[in-house]
Amino acid sequence: LIVVIVSGYFPHLGMLNQLITLSHQLNSDAFNLTNHKYMAHQTALLYQSVNQAGTLMMDYKKNIESNFKSLKAGLVPKDKDSVPRLPHEQKEWINNVTANILDDVQSLPPGLTQPMISAMTFVEQQRQ
Repeated sequence: LIVVIVSGYFPHLGMLNQLITLSHQLNSDAFNLTNHKYMAHQTALLYQSVNQAGTLMMDYKKNIESNFKSLKAGLVPKDKDSVPRLPHEQKEWINNVTANILDDVQSLPPGLTQPMISAMTFVEQQRQ
């Protein structure tokens, strides 16, 4: 019984952690790095995490899908000596999407905490 309860808990907690970590990293890199060569790749990783989260993150999935091509296009260097840099509007988009993901995940709405309820209840019962 313990294995069944906990088996869904850790992957779900890992997914939430990945959403938080990638959102923080992407936001930080957008504003602190001078070379944004890997921003499209990092955004794709965030997209995969959002996709894993399921229907609760569907709006973010669609948002990333609709902005990904312009993000990649904005990263094309003007010449061979230039480094890829995000345009201001892309930085603002990344700031908005990552801040909203962080707000949603950290507020722990029922849809995100539901898969953890069984394990949390079990642990609480063991403490008594």
